[in-house]
Amino acid sequence: MLSTGASPLVWARRAAVLCVPLALGLAVMSSAQGMPLRKPPKPHPTASPTAGPSPAPTTSPTMSPTPVPTGPGVPDTLRLSSYPYDGNQFCAAGHPVSTSLTPALAASPTEADGSYPGPSKPYPDVRGRFEIAQPDGEAFLNVLAPRFSDYVLAYTVPAGVLSDGEYRWRVRAEEGTAVSAWAPWCYFTVRTTT
Repeated sequence: MLSTGASPLVWARRAAVLCVPLALGLAVMSSAQGMPLRKPPKPHPTASPTAGPSPAPTTSPTMSPTPVPTGPGVPDTLRLSSYPYDGNQFCAAGHPVSTSLTPALAASPTEADGSYPGPSKPYPDVRGRFEIAQPDGEAFLNVLAPRFSDYVLAYTVPAGVLSDGEYRWRVRAEEGTAVSAWAPWCYFTVRTTT
């Protein structure tokens, strides 16, 4: 117990004796009960310089890792051109009309995630497989087109395949054994007479 007649200097020394260990994180024992006034802090774990790498995190049985898309994506921006320098008619903009019996069909290849390759990543091995059909019928032409360029899948319909009338076409990308899904059908008209 502390006496009430102690001078201020004595009180200051006693306070210093009690406060310094607390500030340093040391346990100070109460003279009355013999119990620590404060628990010492727990040390932080540190990596041993000789310890090996941490084990890789494991996947929970209820969680499956997100698959990384591979192979070519579904071609898009389907278009038709009646003649080589005639300009493109885009399927998404409406119903193309070819004034030629040998129109050029084209589409843009994509990555498996739907993005475009860009100039830094061409597609040197991707080719387009084209199908042509009557509006409500089975495909009467299915051909793997020769490689056109790194950025375009294209096929020029040979003479004798089409006549004036209504048709539809679609394309898919193939890269070795990797094959994309088919693009949606593009309906078009061949009209060579006015």
